[in-house]
Amino acid sequence: TGNNDFLVQRYGLADVKGAVVTNLYRGGPAVEASIQRGDIIVSVAGQVVATDEDLKNVERKLKIGQKVELIVVRGQEKAKTSLTVSELP
Repeated sequence: TGNNDFLVQRYGLADVKGAVVTNLYRGGPAVEASIQRGDIIVSVAGQVVATDEDLKNVERKLKIGQKVELIVVRGQEKAKTSLTVSELP
């Protein structure tokens, strides 16, 4: 994730609060959950994500093996997906 103002302009994203996905790990849980670069994560495990810092705070509370629901904005679409938390490669 990164600086939202810059990324909103660079990727032509809707101006929404959230954490913009900028990097994905091949074979990681986000890829398996169909999350793509440029998506905006607005909720994880029922917790609102308005900034990158919010996302980091939620991530710190998650446990390996825990299944969580995410709400993601892609363009004009908002979708729910889920993933199982795993260690970074």
